[in-house]
Parts: sequence; C-alpha cells; structure tokens
Amino acid sequence: MSYREVVSGGVVRWGAVAVGARMPVAAAPLALVFLVRERPGGYALGAVLAAVYVVGEIVGAPLLGMRMRPERARPQLAWGLAVGAVAFGALGLLPGAHPVVLGAFAFLAGAAPAAAPGGLRALGDRHGADKAVAQALSLESILTFGIWAVAPAAATGLALGVSPALPLVSAGVLMAAAVAGLWLLPEGWHSDADDRGGESMARILIRAWPIFVTGAASLSMLALAELVLPALLEQRAARWAGRGRSSRRSRWAPRWGRSCTGCGPGRAACGRRAWC
Repeated sequence: MSYREVVSGGVVRWGAVAVGARMPVAAAPLALVFLVRERPGGYALGAVLAAVYVVGEIVGAPLLGMRMRPERARPQLAWGLAVGAVAFGALGLLPGAHPVVLGAFAFLAGAAPAAAPGGLRALGDRHGADKAVAQALSLESILTFGIWAVAPAAATGLALGVSPALPLVSAGVLMAAAVAGLWLLPEGWHSDADDRGGESMARILIRAWPIFVTGAASLSMLALAELVLPALLEQRAARWAGRGRSSRRSRWAPRWGRSCTGCGPGRAACGRRAWC
C-alpha cells in the first residue's frame, strides 16, 4: 500500500496535534540550558535542569501510561498536556526563580505529558488499515524525526536571537494548542486485554527490555549533543570578535537541524517494504 492511501484528513489533524505535543519535548533540554546559561554556573545548572526534566519523563511515562484507559484516553492525555503547558510556561516566565523551583517545574513539565507520545502514536495508528500498519508507523517516524530536526534548531535561534525564555514560553503555547486539538481526534482506541495471554502489563514491559536498552543507546548521543551544543556555541562565539558575531552564531541553528534530517528518507523507504 502506498502512502497516498494512508494520508487522510484525520491523519493531517493527528499530525498537527502531534507537532504541538512533541515539539516542546524535543526542544526542552536545550531550552533549559539556554534559560539559565547567563547565571553563575549556568551551564551546570542547565544540565541539571535538563536531567531533572528527563527523570520526570522516565517516572511519568510508565506511571501514567500503564494507567491509561485506551477507550477513553483523550481526557487523560488532555490533563497531562495541560499541566505540562502550565509548567513550560512557568519556566519561561520565571527564569530568575530559585533553582529548586525551576527544578520542580522542569520535573512536572517532563512527567505530566510523558504518556502523550505513546497515546498519540496509538491514536495515529487507528487511522490506518491493518494492512497499512507499516506505512502508518513510518509516517509517524518521519514526523518524529522532522520534529527533532526543527525543534532544537528553533530553540537555539529563539534563545540566541530573541530571548532565552522564549523557547519555553513557546513550548507552553504549543502544548496548550495540542490540548485543544485533541478534541478533533478520536476519544481512544480499541484494546483487547485478552491478547496478553494472561500476563500483566508490567511483566510484558519487563520482557521488552532489549528494545528499551537499544533505544536508550541510540538516543544517548543525541542527548549528549544537546547538552554540549550551548557550551560549544559559547566557545565559538568567544573566538568571534567585531562585526558579524551574532549572525555567525545564528548559523548554528540550521546546522544543528541537519542532524536528524537524513533519517526521514530512510523511514519512508522502510515503510514501503513489506517486512516493516
């Protein structure tokens, strides 16, 4: 089946909501570093805030995801995204707050919407027929890598070109828009508890540990690059003197965006194969 047969109005609406929900997630670690980099020890504090944000995701994803009711997932997704939007907005509006306060908001911003990526993926798969699962998953992967290509570059450009707080404020606005967009999507998806063979969800997740380890290993380099990039930008900026310094710094935003761009064609080709 071709991608043309998978794309529909429902898929377009789902994609718009997914962008609003996932752009803040992709931009958050880098945006947190830029938010406090002007403080004494700002890079160290930014790295800690980014780590706290990720810990929030790690804690929130299994706790909220395992308690989600598939047939009525929309209200739970909406609450999580709404709380995340408030936390992102608070981080952007209170950049001078005590580090403990920033850490609490960072944790909340990571934990509250942590179940949204998986929930939205399940809603997106509902729009495709059973024989188009590979194409639906590939479209979702293309969208995800596109977001990861754009979001860090946008956060870099906004933080360096306008205001360090603007990426997080924008993230809150996008996530709030995703909450409203959820009502354009189905309320949930069908799930058959009998297909687990009598096993609990926790036991099934534990058995899937190789997938989690592989995913963590593949994403660790991307996470490391996000944390190192602000310091690299500062180091390069220190070598640039005189006119043209700010324009040269701004060129790093599109350069960073190229890191994930090459994954899109690969995902598209994968979706066209019958073995995916």
